[in-house]
Amino acid sequence: MGFPATNARHALQQANNDINVAIQILQQPPQQEQQLPTAASGTSVASSSSSSAAQSVLGVNQAVWAQLAQQSISTDMWATLTRLGIDLEVVCEALCRNNGDVDATLSELLGDSENADDEKERDAMQRLAHDISVNEEDFLDVSLDEELSYLKEYEAKLASLGH
Repeated sequence: MGFPATNARHALQQANNDINVAIQILQQPPQQEQQLPTAASGTSVASSSSSSAAQSVLGVNQAVWAQLAQQSISTDMWATLTRLGIDLEVVCEALCRNNGDVDATLSELLGDSENADDEKERDAMQRLAHDISVNEEDFLDVSLDEELSYLKEYEAKLASLGH
């Protein structure tokens, strides 16, 4: 059902192994404030405003994501995330997108931009390859003057991109 194994295990423990009750626990809105470590002190502080904001984005199981974030991410990493301006809501959203995988979440949050750039370039190449015809005679209907103007336009676009 897409819930992280640790959260499912905790819900089953709370529900005395009743699967229906466990699912309700996973989907219910948070009843209490979540405790998160802060960057400055390394101690826990209440974050009810972040909790309510994150719930609006993540839906009913936001408390589970917040608990997973609190348990899985070290105090030093919280300090780094806070220093970068990344709050609970963003961390919970990233955990949700990555199905609870903390390493993938931290990689995404800390800007693994090289992979993102490579993926964007790969997508652009796929779109370009899709638009290029496989039949080599499709382009024989253009005069050499028109072809030269296309090449100059293409060269100008490449120059404007810095290539």
